[in-house]
Amino acid sequence: MKKILIPILFGLIVVAFANTAGFAQRLPKDNFITVNFEYDKSNLTADSRSSLKDNADYLLKNPKLDIVVEGHCDERGTTQYNMALGQRRAMEVKEFYVKQGINSNRIATISYGSQKPLDPRSNEAAWAKNRRTETKVVIKN
Repeated sequence: MKKILIPILFGLIVVAFANTAGFAQRLPKDNFITVNFEYDKSNLTADSRSSLKDNADYLLKNPKLDIVVEGHCDERGTTQYNMALGQRRAMEVKEFYVKQGINSNRIATISYGSQKPLDPRSNEAAWAKNRRTETKVVIKN
């Protein structure tokens, strides 16, 4: 048996003891594809749909996994506007997953607006990175 640390939401860490043989195959996917959005938009592009299809395929093969879709924005716009836009982005992704056959009860959404930028700079390159949704596995206690 080996002690393994597994990172989960909100910076908490779970300590698990497991036989590590084949363990990696049983770990939830923690690197779902992030999709980005155009400025002030919440609609999915063709490229986004293709990326999300890969995520959905994984979720269909792992029906016990629940996820949260996080909506994010760049720093432009008011806090209230960005929170609403982030939620529209998250809902757009959730609706896509549901159309792919994922039960809606497995999908939570949250908007962080501009509160969690990937890139803190104030320029076009940074803003493009920050306009995104992230799909993350929810670890149930």
